[in-house]
Amino acid sequence: IGKPISDDRFFGRTKELRQLDFFVSNSQSIVVVAPRRYGKTSLVKKYLSGVKDKLVIEIDLMRFAGIREFSDALIDKALENIGYKKAINQ
Repeated sequence: IGKPISDDRFFGRTKELRQLDFFVSNSQSIVVVAPRRYGKTSLVKKYLSGVKDKLVIEIDLMRFAGIREFSDALIDKALENIGYKKAINQ
């Protein structure tokens, strides 16, 4: 099983990157669906590497057994992305 590819090995997918940007720019939730090993994670990571001016939360849903764990992770990630969690820990 491979890992997501890094920036230097990522190429193409320009249309998909533009679509992601369109949906994020229009405050739309996004779910990326494809069979295993089609590059979903690499695509999302490539997009996120260029996002600086938007609040984007990336969560791997496979980690959670239930809604409570997911909800906690979502809140933690949102707070972390806006810098709130850092202020609490200092």
